[in-house]
Amino acid sequence: MTLLALSHTSITDPSDPESRIRAHVHPHNILDDAEPLPELGRDTLCVSGHLATPHDDGTVPPSPATWSAPGWNAFEAASAELNARADRSGTTLILRPNARHVLADPQSTLAWLKRTEPTHTRVLLDPSGWLTPSMLPDAPDHLARTFGAFAGHPAVWGVLLTALIEAPSGELAPAPLHTPDADAALGAGVLLEAFAPFPRDGLPVVLLDQDLDLQRGVLERAGAAEHC
Repeated sequence: MTLLALSHTSITDPSDPESRIRAHVHPHNILDDAEPLPELGRDTLCVSGHLATPHDDGTVPPSPATWSAPGWNAFEAASAELNARADRSGTTLILRPNARHVLADPQSTLAWLKRTEPTHTRVLLDPSGWLTPSMLPDAPDHLARTFGAFAGHPAVWGVLLTALIEAPSGELAPAPLHTPDADAALGAGVLLEAFAPFPRDGLPVVLLDQDLDLQRGVLERAGAAEHC
């Protein structure tokens, strides 16, 4: 299992100084008409997009427009264009779904992948990111279902593992795995228990680029760090 680090600008391999950058991170919402789509000169990670106005803390509120025709039409157009750009440049578009984006849950993401079969698009599986505050009491079941639905799926580029904290807006935000349970809305233990049976041969595990040694320790104690 390869361990990678996600920052605001890139996904890197901290153990490989000769070729650290595995993917660029596009800084903008791909459904924001005021911002250009990335050129995809290299593998690029993008959020799956939304039509909401973000809170001051950067989290995204629920938006019916995102999940209805306006959001889906904008997403279908943007993702098709980005897939075509990746095709032309021989690179990969990596989409990161989220509960507040167009790809708001595992079912819609799987259905979209099956319907469109994008040739140069893959998904950074972010199981915590599909949780909303109301889902937290049943988080173990939701996470197990997510991992089960994507086990062995060829579109999975890697798996992002994060704890969750409550942002000032009341929305959930990703946090490093070593975040104390007392400060976390979702601690690492619940996530890693659901992750344990997930087949990970050849798939990178991605962590937030903060205190990687501490996060690696959490993985090791959970028995999830083989070959990292």
